[in-house]
Amino acid sequence: MKKYQDVKRSIYERIQTGEFSAGDVLPSERELIEQYQVSRITVRQAISGLVNEGLVYSVQGKGTYVQSRARDLHLLRLTSCTEDIRNLGYTPSKKVISKEIQIPTSNIRADLELDDGEKTLNLARIYYANKNPVNFTITSLAFRHFPGIEVIDFGIASLYETLQTKYGLTILRAKRKIEAALPSKQIADYLMMNISTPILLFSCITYGELDGAEFPFESYISWYRSDSYSFYIDQIGGGETASKEN
Repeated sequence: MKKYQDVKRSIYERIQTGEFSAGDVLPSERELIEQYQVSRITVRQAISGLVNEGLVYSVQGKGTYVQSRARDLHLLRLTSCTEDIRNLGYTPSKKVISKEIQIPTSNIRADLELDDGEKTLNLARIYYANKNPVNFTITSLAFRHFPGIEVIDFGIASLYETLQTKYGLTILRAKRKIEAALPSKQIADYLMMNISTPILLFSCITYGELDGAEFPFESYISWYRSDSYSFYIDQIGGGETASKEN
C-alpha cells in the first residue's frame, strides 16, 4: 500500500472514532507531516483523496474541515439561501458585490417576459456560513414590479422577505437547471476555492403572484461550492415539491 493511502486511512479512522468531529479543522499540513513522518506531497494526496470521497472539505487560506451530513441542502425547497444556512445551524451573512439597474440581455428579458426597454435590478452577492463562502449569486429582478427596491441594502435585508412584506409578492414556484462546471478565476476568488475544483452551477427562473397576476419576477445564476455542500431531493409517490433557494 502506498504511503498516502496509509495516511488517508489513518485520518479516516480518526474521524470515525470521533477524534475529529464534524466541523473540526484537521491538523495543518506541517503538523500531519510531522505526525506521520511523510512528505508534503504524500499528505496532500491523502487529503485530496478524503476530499474526493466527501469526508472533508478545504477552505482556501483556512484549512481542511471534517464534512458533516448536516451540510446537505434540500434541492427542492422555496426558501432563501440565508434561511437554508440558518437551518443548518450556521450563522449566515452576505456581501453585496454590485447592485445596478440595467437593460437586461435578451436571454434575461425572455426569462422575465419583459418588453423592449424594460429594466432589471441586477444584484450580485456572496453568501457565507460561519464566515466561510457558500455561493456567489447574480440575481436579475423585473424592476417595474418593485419601485424603490434599488435603495435597499441587501447586505443586511433579505431579498425574499422584502419582496413579500414590502411589495406583497407571493412566491409560487421555480424552474431550475443544474450542471457541473469549473469556476472562473474571479468566482474562485470570491468563494476562496481552487480554480480546478468543480462547482455546481444553478440557473433559475422564479415565479410569483402580485395583485392577482402570476409572472416570472426573478432570474438568477448561482455558483455553489460542491466541495463543502451537497444537495438532496425527497421524492414521495413519484413526485417532488417545487422549490428554490436564494
